[in-house]
Amino acid sequence: MSLKNLALAATLLVAACTAPGLMPFERQAIQDTVQYRIGSLKQMWVAPKPTLIMVQRDLGRDREQLIGLQNETTLPGDNFLWVRARASNGLSSVGRFTLAGLTERFGSVPAPFKKLDEQNLNSAEDSLGSYFWQEYRTGVSTVCVLAFRRTTSGARELPGNAADLEMLMRNCVNGTVQEALAPIRDTQISFGVISSPSAPQGGNRMLSPLAAPLQ
Repeated sequence: MSLKNLALAATLLVAACTAPGLMPFERQAIQDTVQYRIGSLKQMWVAPKPTLIMVQRDLGRDREQLIGLQNETTLPGDNFLWVRARASNGLSSVGRFTLAGLTERFGSVPAPFKKLDEQNLNSAEDSLGSYFWQEYRTGVSTVCVLAFRRTTSGARELPGNAADLEMLMRNCVNGTVQEALAPIRDTQISFGVISSPSAPQGGNRMLSPLAAPLQ
């Protein structure tokens, strides 16, 4: 692993360990104290490319994976895809998907973005439903997106007893908006990785998040 990749791994781990948690207070306390650990790329719930590292943690009923993505721009900060598998509460859904709730669970808005504003969002749809994003442009060809979405069991198979997957991504590229959005679109998150994160569409079945690493 290169020095840049090692720095990314350390940054992700530090940021992960200090991210604020989920209300109510008891669940927030769990999230504030449970640290991420290095996970196998073969156990990722989604298959964004190119992936450098994955860290994960168990929050009791919910679980999280933080996936480091390659960053070839000169902008500070790391590209990442954060995925939270939220457990069913026994009802027909886990509640309405709101931007405020998502940012509360994630804990912060990554640079170069300042805030998430529901009045200033772009949106589109693919085979898994709607996704949303904000854009930041600098220089001649550098574009960053802060994108997010929710995926339910009606759209794809989910890990364990999850009722849905929430995703938030910061991705800066020297290219187009569509290239920046690619890791959160259906072509890369429709499946979990089963054999290799470089597989064209990931695997064709979903591993339990409690499964042992593949050899």
